[in-house]
Amino acid sequence: MNARRLFYAIPISTLFVLVALLSVADAATTISTNIQTDGTLSVTGTSTLTGNVGVNTSSPSYNLDVTGLGHFTGLVDAANFVATSSGATSNFLGKMTVGLTGNPFGFSPIDLEMNGGGGIGIVSYRNSILGGNLEMLHARGTQSSPQNLNLNDQGGNLYLDGYVGGADEILGDINAMYTGTVGGKVYGALEFATDQTPDAVMYLGASNPNNYVAINYPFSLIATSTNAGALQVNGNVGFGTTTPVANFQVANGNATTTMEIGSSGQNKGSCLKLYRTDGSAIYAYVAAGATTFTLSTTACASVSNF
Repeated sequence: MNARRLFYAIPISTLFVLVALLSVADAATTISTNIQTDGTLSVTGTSTLTGNVGVNTSSPSYNLDVTGLGHFTGLVDAANFVATSSGATSNFLGKMTVGLTGNPFGFSPIDLEMNGGGGIGIVSYRNSILGGNLEMLHARGTQSSPQNLNLNDQGGNLYLDGYVGGADEILGDINAMYTGTVGGKVYGALEFATDQTPDAVMYLGASNPNNYVAINYPFSLIATSTNAGALQVNGNVGFGTTTPVANFQVANGNATTTMEIGSSGQNKGSCLKLYRTDGSAIYAYVAAGATTFTLSTTACASVSNF
């Protein structure tokens, strides 16, 4: 091939680079003009670039402006990360730490430091009844081949911890539990638990398809207000049974006493107010020293020791 034709075939942008590299084989190079190449540019050693550098763009707007994908095998250290596309996604295969040095507890993929309070804010702008969502999904199997949950599998957990005794301790957690599928409808329950032995657990949910509240630990319902509280139940209430057949049913079970009204230390009697078929009230109580009920139309409040 004619040498002159070969020379003409080389892009002028590449000539600038070749001239600079050939003229300063082992010395520092200062190039005061723009460099643009359609091929591979290799730089060995430390290089200082003043201005903007563009990859796949001829008009970079930033110090480093990349159109397309970037790949880093080491640390990327930046003051801010901003996603400017509404369809942007971020995938982290390892752990991410925000506001902390390292991952102090090590059990969660994301650790956030909230000095002086604060938290995680979720803002939702949409014309919908739904607000901001915090969604946790649990599936058996793998990401490429997910499998259905088993009965009583947990869907997600929210652990509430405290630093006690020099260590991170779980004080309680809230989780969702899969309780079955009936007629194509999926049922679940919310479980509120404390880290005791055994765990004190309360369930709120539905199962096949009975709605229920279940508590497996001794508990008290205390009204701190001076106003009387009210519990409205449209159906039957059972104690010691899951299938009450009356508005209020107490099953004996293994207890020696089915139901106790009042307390021996209160120094007052106990009174039942019953309604007759005509709607009028009658009061039943056991007077001092008596072994039988007294039925009276006089309100118990007007009787001695009530």
